[in-house]
Amino acid sequence: MEFTHPQNAREFLALTREALEKREAENGLILGLALNLSLKNPDHDPTYYLVGAENGVIQCAAMKTEGRNLLLHFEDGRDAELAGAIARHVHANQILVPGIFSPKTGAEAFAQTWQSLTGKTPHLENAMRLFRLDQIETMGTSPGKLRKADLTDLDTLTRWYIDFHHESLPGQQFSEEFLAEDLHHRVTEGIVFLWEDHAPVCMAIALRPTRHGITIGYVYTPPWYRNHGYATSCTAHLSALLLDSGKQFCSLYTDLSNPVSNSIYQKIGYKPLTDLLTFAL
Repeated sequence: MEFTHPQNAREFLALTREALEKREAENGLILGLALNLSLKNPDHDPTYYLVGAENGVIQCAAMKTEGRNLLLHFEDGRDAELAGAIARHVHANQILVPGIFSPKTGAEAFAQTWQSLTGKTPHLENAMRLFRLDQIETMGTSPGKLRKADLTDLDTLTRWYIDFHHESLPGQQFSEEFLAEDLHHRVTEGIVFLWEDHAPVCMAIALRPTRHGITIGYVYTPPWYRNHGYATSCTAHLSALLLDSGKQFCSLYTDLSNPVSNSIYQKIGYKPLTDLLTFAL
């Protein structure tokens, strides 16, 4: 395996985009992040990029933005083998990696290899499932309507955004100032949406567009508004809006420990694609 280290997102995409787009939905996270970063100043890109090839053919790739987990991509059928190769390369080059996020087989192989290299046992933090929607089966039945959030919603949404992070990633420390700034940017960008039933009751964000798809994330209903179907209606109507805008599919991730969300999205028409694991190293 010959590894190269692209210096920025544009170089990374030049090498990997064709391979990543063969399974565009499955690679939507790493592909969408790289596409977003490619629009920024390539001379100030602190992201770590890694590409592995054999005989000039891309076999695996990885990237890690500052302070975040390493994201992994493998060609079909070689997840365990390639994950081990990436783990050995990262360890040999003393790359600081707080954790990894990867399809299940590759994540487990990386964790096993990492343990053999370091003597430390990686900790499984969560298990996720990736879903894809090509056609909507139900729009939901809760009262209200979808609308785009604006800056007048910031006070409400900032609290929800912070609460979402604490609920979805318990035990991790977050800078509330950073989250507030991040949300402000997303609202200004016009990608935050609300389900409104006389007042805002649920939010969702359209993330990381790729050539044919887009991801929906941060679906959050405050506890006092739950059990009214708001998340179903919000997600379904936002999915329809994104499909009507020209996207061929929408995708989203769910926490496998939450059977409610997994059931909700499948009713809308989302189909499971693959399971992924996060390990803290």
